Amino acid sequence: RTGGCAVSKVQRRRGRRRKLVRDVPHAHDPDSLGSWLLRFLEYLRARNYSEATVTNRERYGRHFAAWCDERSVVYPQEVTRPLLEAYQ
Repeated sequence: RTGGCAVSKVQRRRGRRRKLVRDVPHAHDPDSLGSWLLRFLEYLRARNYSEATVTNRERYGRHFAAWCDERSVVYPQEVTRPLLEAYQ
């Protein structure tokens, strides 16, 4: 309770925005997940996907690339089924 008014956890969470990852990890390395993500986004734009679609895929791709980077996974070849299951 704050100031005599009960605020649920859900209501407090609604006002928060999910932290966006600003930099794509290892984007300078052409074989890294980050570089593949940037090329994928270019592909989507070239195929005239809506900007909302591109933005969403970028958001989730950056999040996944950052999550992988925290686990020292830099290259697509290092992504395994157990890693993807841990990400879920």
